[in-house]
Amino acid sequence: MYSHIDETWETKQLIDKIRDFLNNRRFLCVIDDVWKKSAWDTIKLAVQDAKLGSKIIVTTRNKVVAEHAGGGVYEMKPLSDDDSRQLFCKRIFDSNDDCPADLCGVTEKILKKCGGVPLAIITTACLLASKPRNSEEWDKVNKSISLGLENNLDVDNMRKILSLSYNDLPFHLKTCLLSLSKYPEDELIRKDVLIWDWFAEGFITDETRPAGTSLQEIGESYFSELINRSLIQPMSVYYLLDDGKVHQCKVHDMVLELINQLSVEEDFVTTYLSDGQQTGKHTCTAQKKKIRRLSLHNSNKSYASPEAREQLSKVRSITIFGKVDSIPPLSSFHVLRVLQLEDCSGMDKNHLNHLDKLRLLRFLRLGHYSATKLPESIGKLESLETLDIRGARKPNSSKSHKVLFPMSFVKLRKLLRLYAGRVKLAQGLMLRDMKSLQELVIEAT
Repeated sequence: MYSHIDETWETKQLIDKIRDFLNNRRFLCVIDDVWKKSAWDTIKLAVQDAKLGSKIIVTTRNKVVAEHAGGGVYEMKPLSDDDSRQLFCKRIFDSNDDCPADLCGVTEKILKKCGGVPLAIITTACLLASKPRNSEEWDKVNKSISLGLENNLDVDNMRKILSLSYNDLPFHLKTCLLSLSKYPEDELIRKDVLIWDWFAEGFITDETRPAGTSLQEIGESYFSELINRSLIQPMSVYYLLDDGKVHQCKVHDMVLELINQLSVEEDFVTTYLSDGQQTGKHTCTAQKKKIRRLSLHNSNKSYASPEAREQLSKVRSITIFGKVDSIPPLSSFHVLRVLQLEDCSGMDKNHLNHLDKLRLLRFLRLGHYSATKLPESIGKLESLETLDIRGARKPNSSKSHKVLFPMSFVKLRKLLRLYAGRVKLAQGLMLRDMKSLQELVIEAT
């Protein structure tokens, strides 16, 4: 059975809805990756009436949290030597028997340092899969892994192993991976949106495109390479498509921690959480630097002061997750290339005032767009290449509605991709007059 959960519900309302749904039902509830005791104290309010033999499983990396949750505590054991070897070899060879004799010795040393931790084994194996199969190269990797990990594979040491894989990436893939630091933990990331973001940011350009390949093919290859190196996780096939391809991914929480830290160190992405805190460790001097990419996670951080607006003057990309009620004034963004609003159904249309100021904007994504018409000023976006307004709907409604495209829309001479739901064209507007348009996906009405 399924039940709808609305992201706008307050905590108490969500708890009450879950309790009503589970009432007089026998269920198995798995609550993954609980970090704090306070989080469990809130969650248990929703499942405390478990009856009829119902079971609750909580996973955590913190033993204190596990003991606080109560019940039996089961500590996951590391993989055995045989299972570790099998997992490692499957990533590089067809089977254990295919491992060359001259690599067996260094393989055992590497596996010992991985300590039976699956993520460490998989990450290291994917790193070695891109190296020549000779003992000298593999021994370099073995020596790069911190000594003593075999007896103490804690979070810091696991991060060192992940850092090896990051440092082994070519520059263009490092840039693409760091761009994922703007996403919240456990966020489902659409491949098409991610690649469009890479285009708009200039991570993939015609200048670097090999002859005979398209930009889309390069983007797909970057996405696949990050999956092959186990730095992003492929998710199940997107339900609207049946082509057998991967269309969504997630970032493992430990990989996300690493790239969040690197992103802060390099001033790559500035991310604010719902409590107003910035992700990653940072210094006071780092906070004062101009922001290049801004990500807000259900954050109500204000940019009303002149000092705060000055920080936005060099922002190239802004992405807001969660329901958006307001955004910083668009007139503050002088060089913006990417504007993504995950859910703007509750946003007043006046917040899109000064859209015409974004002359460098290449990618505009308005999730759950609630207005019935695109603003006339959209025609001033002379650099716009991708427009995505799929899922347009009224606030508190699950039904899509038509969005009117104004006559000025035809002025978008560089528009390559248009993805929308139900649309209505202003009288005289002909999409066939837009000669640059290469991809058009709209809902049939």
